[in-house]
Amino acid sequence: MSDAERGPLAQQLYDLQQRVRARGVAANREPKWTTDGPHTNEQTVHKHECATCGKKYSHDSEETFCNEIRDKFYCDLCYETAAEHSHRCPVCGEQWTHYTAPDCDLQDVAQCFRHGQAADPDATGLGSVAGMNRLKEQLFRDVVHPLRSPEEFRVYRLGIPNGILLFGPPGCGKTYIARQLAEELGYLFQEVFPSEVGGTYIHETALRTRKLFEKAAEHAPSVLFMDEFEGLAPSRGGLRGDQVHTNEEVNELLKQIESCAQRKILLIAASNEPWRIDPAIQRTGRLDLKILVGAPDIEARTAMLRFHLHDRLVDPRIDVATLAKTLVGYAASDLKFLVDQAARIAMRSHAQISTDHLWQAVKSVPASISSEDEERYERFGGRGAQ
Repeated sequence: MSDAERGPLAQQLYDLQQRVRARGVAANREPKWTTDGPHTNEQTVHKHECATCGKKYSHDSEETFCNEIRDKFYCDLCYETAAEHSHRCPVCGEQWTHYTAPDCDLQDVAQCFRHGQAADPDATGLGSVAGMNRLKEQLFRDVVHPLRSPEEFRVYRLGIPNGILLFGPPGCGKTYIARQLAEELGYLFQEVFPSEVGGTYIHETALRTRKLFEKAAEHAPSVLFMDEFEGLAPSRGGLRGDQVHTNEEVNELLKQIESCAQRKILLIAASNEPWRIDPAIQRTGRLDLKILVGAPDIEARTAMLRFHLHDRLVDPRIDVATLAKTLVGYAASDLKFLVDQAARIAMRSHAQISTDHLWQAVKSVPASISSEDEERYERFGGRGAQ
């Protein structure tokens, strides 16, 4: 046997001798006298059953540290797996590990601490967007990750996104999502409306468009958000004879959009009427991602109601989940106005905002999105949008 092998064995033998000697001393320990008479300082025997494999054994309290996690005991073998339990967050896609037992009731795919919590006004980035988990998951997968880890995507010869089209009914949070995406990336956010670009004279709009992108490139990496995009890039197929100059404006916009990724500009276009946008701009390579931002589903409605009730005088017994089931067709802006209205009703009677106040507010705040509206956006989305 080599010296390298003999060393660890000798150490183990020495540790075993010490434990036996300590146990013998404890067995022969003399009783200590107190005012109440003799008192034996005997060691407590701990009995355990592993919460995972069911292994049973006992030990002296001073001999071994108890492998307990969250009021459960685990043997040495199971404790190793208990200490490191990993999940993948479906929102941001990152692996996260927590200190818990092997019988964790979470799925292998589970939201991390940041994205699993209810959004509140103090949150940052996409974490402050209430609900909309599928949309946030797509933004992390197709936008945030490529921009943060471009080397990994280059291995597969995949480029970073050039532009995004957010489309859907008014009031569903397209502008807010764009702002929070910029904050998530740490990019400068620049918002533009058609009225700020359009000019009175021929060539003036095209010149302003070019300067707009040049400014975004100077402050790169940046997010250039263009709202009411159908006004900036209308379909050229239905133009009248006196609107020929619009061809030049759209051509200039096409030229600028194609080089956005190279100049570290993320273009985000938003539209309530995407079918009015020129088809040449909608093709891949210009607006790579087309994402429907529609009416929030029940989970998103519940999260948004709680978000807007945050930090208000609220009755702890309030039932938001039941109310959310009935609010089909309510846009994100409708839900905020609904909570504001309930707060006004509660304030008149100097009471906490309750479920009754919310139900009263529903009577004066109708849904703004019809089923026909949703179907029209879904049909547009079925032609290549995601």
